[in-house]
Amino acid sequence: MIRRFIPPFRQAVFGSLFLVAALLAGCNDAAPEQIPPPREGELAAQVLAPAGSTDVWDWNPKAGVFQKQKGAALDFLPYPCNYGFLTNARKGEGSRPQEVFVLGQRLEEGQTLGVTPIAVLRCREAGQPRSFVLVQPSAFPPRSVKAGNFRQFFMEYDGAKRILETWILHHRGYGKLEFVGWSGE
Repeated sequence: MIRRFIPPFRQAVFGSLFLVAALLAGCNDAAPEQIPPPREGELAAQVLAPAGSTDVWDWNPKAGVFQKQKGAALDFLPYPCNYGFLTNARKGEGSRPQEVFVLGQRLEEGQTLGVTPIAVLRCREAGQPRSFVLVQPSAFPPRSVKAGNFRQFFMEYDGAKRILETWILHHRGYGKLEFVGWSGE
């Protein structure tokens, strides 16, 4: 019998990605009425692609909006958690809104909720800086990750951090995004 050698790093990556798939299989949709709207002065995120989705969303700078590509699907694993953007925090007039990954249970497309930032994954795409903010829902019912800050997320949820980092860096194709580093809230 011929056995194929798989390097330990690849075993870890494939094992982690298998874990994401298993977690997504058990996702429950949150009823929109269970999640309160953002409070006054709170950061708000709108969900574009719910956890488990394969929809492709791109920023259209001319229109100033994110647009779903009709008939397109990710050529990778589904989103490991809810993907969206901050609705009330812009980088500048006409610029791309801050993209976020909302940790926790699957939410509905278009749903807006109050969030608390935990960490920022910084990378480069075609030489330009790009960042993704990991946020927690402010309301506890949809929370599944109990980390309240950057340090706690890194210490207690290292596996989740590695899964998200791997997914984010590879979802657009190998080598399209270059890892720069993580930073706190």
